[in-house]
Amino acid sequence: MKKLTKIFALVCFISALCFTSCSNSAGVSSGVPQDEDDNGFKGTPYTVLTGANKNGTAGTEANYVLFGDFPQSLKSETVTVDETKSVVRGDYTYYKGSDGAWYVKQAEKVYNNVPTYRDGTTAAGHDGTTYRYFKVEPIKWRVVDENYDIDGTGGTATGKLLVAENGLVVCEYYDSDITYIRTISGSPVYYNNYKESRVRAYLNGLSYTKRTRSDSTFNGKGFISTAFTSSLQSKIITTKVDNSASTTVNETNQYECDNTDDKLFLLSHSEALNTSYFADNHARKRLDTDFSLATGAIGSDEYRAYWYLRSPSSTRAYEIYNISSIGYPETNGYVGTCVVPALCIRN
Repeated sequence: MKKLTKIFALVCFISALCFTSCSNSAGVSSGVPQDEDDNGFKGTPYTVLTGANKNGTAGTEANYVLFGDFPQSLKSETVTVDETKSVVRGDYTYYKGSDGAWYVKQAEKVYNNVPTYRDGTTAAGHDGTTYRYFKVEPIKWRVVDENYDIDGTGGTATGKLLVAENGLVVCEYYDSDITYIRTISGSPVYYNNYKESRVRAYLNGLSYTKRTRSDSTFNGKGFISTAFTSSLQSKIITTKVDNSASTTVNETNQYECDNTDDKLFLLSHSEALNTSYFADNHARKRLDTDFSLATGAIGSDEYRAYWYLRSPSSTRAYEIYNISSIGYPETNGYVGTCVVPALCIRN
């Protein structure tokens, strides 16, 4: 009996070694156990990419990680989806696929100039009356700063600044049906005010003022609630986001707004042009995902995305800076502009 017990223990030990080896065979390393939320959805923990996977918008010399999950690729024709097996994640319902992955059923609102998805599948719908399934996949980020000032003091409180590698979804910066300047707490609030913007509310799951009333559309249903389980959200640092004029193009800007304290945010104009973050226009380029195309990304040759910055123009109340499909900052974009989130993780 003792001999059998020892053999069983040896088998268990060897099996554990094999599992560890197989888990890391793709060049992915992580010191964090697999996260699982209360509803059974397993989120992707902070996972450092190594080996062949260590590649992206800034080449192989930069550092990349996986963290959180979001719908991205169009479902393969070989996969079937069972809508009787579902979980709710933020604003979306995820359904189980025959491949074991989760999928989102999304109304197609493809921009008029986008004929196909990235695999060549015809984009059938432009008015939201047709639906497609999109696979929920780990979000890839680039670590652009290992010691980002998280509290705005220039002191020792720093974290890793992560910027998403793709344009993940389309969300209006401000509500396009608003045709006048809002008044909040007795003061005029312009369209390009980041603190009071729709996109900031979406990213962080906040209420915001729409017209003259508070709108709670994104409470518990924003990007943060969709992309990150409760335990993963706890690993994201609340960052003092600098919205002063100095982070825009001009040292004085009549449309600057108060600083904000956020877990998710958009980059500023000055951050996007920081050469230690992005060496050139090429490094600033981002690709649309199939899901962002379905939500209305404007698209371009090779599916290069237009993506928002948080910085307002200094000349027009309705203009916001964005990064164009060629990686250059401009103020022309609004319709079909993607969200490329940024966040900080503590060192």
